[in-house]
Amino acid sequence: NNRYAISVPLEKQMRIDNVAARAAGYGFPGIIIDGMDFFSVYEATREAISRARVQGPVLLEMKVDRFMPHTTDDDDRRYRPGEEVEEARKRDPITLLRAYILEAQLLTEQQDEEVRRRSRSEVDQATDAADAAPYPDSSTTYDHVYAP
Repeated sequence: NNRYAISVPLEKQMRIDNVAARAAGYGFPGIIIDGMDFFSVYEATREAISRARVQGPVLLEMKVDRFMPHTTDDDDRRYRPGEEVEEARKRDPITLLRAYILEAQLLTEQQDEEVRRRSRSEVDQATDAADAAPYPDSSTTYDHVYAP
């Protein structure tokens, strides 16, 4: 839950503060998690999976902040104060987890840079392969699409 549906704030979408509250209407728990905290997300997900395997569904509402507009056609400066995004970036879960991993000496700066370099290379290669691939024939549009 990033608190917006494209540009519509949560309070204009529904009369309740938390999506998780809707789970009660379906007879299962709804749990609110700080989606910006890697460890909270991991633990809540682990617990929800364990519960779901035995007792049934769980709704996890991960409260997150969106750093960018919803689409390239969306100018979020029209409805979001810049300070909101600046504050959100201070809680970037990737940045915070990286800092934790480095501080805990689970990875060195050099190892981190190597992982980043390899990842960039892999993405670049995949992008090049996708760009070079021929467009699929339109006759395959409905292949492997299953609906009741």
